[in-house]
Amino acid sequence: MLRVDARRSSSPRLVAADRANRRWELVLRSSDVARAQATLDIVDTRLAAADAPPVVSLALSRALSLMTLVAALTIAQFPVALLGWIAVLLPAPSVTAAAGAASVGAAALIWRDHSVWMKDTQPWIALALMICGLGLIAVSVSNRRERAPRPALVSAFAGLLAVGATVAWGAMAFAGIDAIDLHYAALEWPSAAVLSLALAGSLALARWPPLRYASVPLATAGFVAVAIGSTSFLDRFAADPLLPPAASVTVTTLAVDARTEFAVPFEVRALRLSPDGVFVALGSENKDDETTIHAGRAGGPLTDFTADDAVFVDEGRLLLLERQRGATVLRVVDLRRENREVWSLRSPLSAVRLLFNRASNEWRLLGWNDGDIVSTAGTVDDHRVREERWKAPLDDIDDLDALSISRREVLVLETRRRSPLAGNGRFRQWLALVQPRLRAESRFWAVSKHGSLMFLNSRLDVRCRGARAGEEGTTCSAFDGTRTGFFAVDPVMRRSTVLASVAGHFYLRSDAGQGWVLGRWDDRLVLLRTARRQAIRVDETDGTRVDQLAIADKTLGAASWNGHESTIRLYSIE
Repeated sequence: MLRVDARRSSSPRLVAADRANRRWELVLRSSDVARAQATLDIVDTRLAAADAPPVVSLALSRALSLMTLVAALTIAQFPVALLGWIAVLLPAPSVTAAAGAASVGAAALIWRDHSVWMKDTQPWIALALMICGLGLIAVSVSNRRERAPRPALVSAFAGLLAVGATVAWGAMAFAGIDAIDLHYAALEWPSAAVLSLALAGSLALARWPPLRYASVPLATAGFVAVAIGSTSFLDRFAADPLLPPAASVTVTTLAVDARTEFAVPFEVRALRLSPDGVFVALGSENKDDETTIHAGRAGGPLTDFTADDAVFVDEGRLLLLERQRGATVLRVVDLRRENREVWSLRSPLSAVRLLFNRASNEWRLLGWNDGDIVSTAGTVDDHRVREERWKAPLDDIDDLDALSISRREVLVLETRRRSPLAGNGRFRQWLALVQPRLRAESRFWAVSKHGSLMFLNSRLDVRCRGARAGEEGTTCSAFDGTRTGFFAVDPVMRRSTVLASVAGHFYLRSDAGQGWVLGRWDDRLVLLRTARRQAIRVDETDGTRVDQLAIADKTLGAASWNGHESTIRLYSIE
């Protein structure tokens, strides 16, 4: 704007102002006012009118962008946080619209992956992201007629969004077109949904109509990416025998006072309880990863034994397993009789799994010898040994794990890891640097004297830890990216049986016996009885973090490490 201000006759002025509301004034002589006005009348049609102020204050836009930035950082949504920061620095309508759409997409992703409300704070942060996102979109639409202060930067911003969205969708496409591969890819690349929605929000306010029309399929693609990562998509389109069921688990938090509590000067890496909870066996490791078993009466002096694993035969006797080079040694010590060794046996097996059936007093070693699956079995206090041998189903036994034996048939798990990005192209090699996770493929084999049969194949991430007793069967967990399902696998009937499922990732650690499994769930150590869909955890409100759990008939044991010593607590349960 350029005009003559002659309201003050003593000092008329020539006033100039630009779109940024900057103002300049030049004092005119009275004799020059008429000539200046005549000149302005000639060029007046060539001067642009000053833009009206924004409908909604830019301060509000920056405040919403800053709130989006903070909320996104809290839940590690870094693309949204970056867009929020850019919107703070460059509050153009197309930029704030991109940040708002990305925030809405991030909120949808969190709600998709957190089916249990009030479990943590993320759903509430998602609600804050949704409110901020919708607010940014509303502010952008209100100020859509405002000219961008730096059009080149805004155009470059949209171009970078397009490149990022293309890379994310390219990574998903190269992961495969199978429903499970697409599901995992959508979970590993949430930026495909976020950046697609951000680009759609930016183009929706473009002045060129074709760009505005392109925002519709981009927004659709963003919400499709959100849907592909959902369990509803997996249940509808994927066919896998170990897809988690919808059954829920009842969780009980043990908050009673411990009946026995004592401390030991080492970190407990394994915890075993006698049937009545009178005796304990604690495992520890030194700097060379050598294991020592410390056993004795709970709260009393403990005796050290060189062994790798231990299991209680009865209330006072402890069965120890020691792996030696090319052999395995079994020993039974009586803790009630001054830790006297009452039985021992040496077996020429290596890399073995110890199975013990307390009801029959039978022990079994399951391992490998010369590439074959070998089992030796017997009874405590008896030196007679039965040996059985099966031919491995594959030549490469590194991918095989012999889990259990049922009716003389061995259950073997074959686990292979493969890259979702096949080929040797440069684009695939670059994507492998940012997507190093390998896809799992699990196959279950029933191995008998008559040969091997692969009876179950799963594309999910399957974990099995074998059975504590030979006839208990094997419990396996399968994680689909959102839920963890538990299944009993029977090599004789050649089938899997649904037991339970939990929301989130349950990291299966070991079989705890009597139908219980031990694992970490929601960053808490949990004992889970899959057949009854019951879970037990210990209250940690006093600041202690439980590192080990064990369960006996009517006793639950917990061990926690504070950096100097481990505290063992024994609780009475029904």
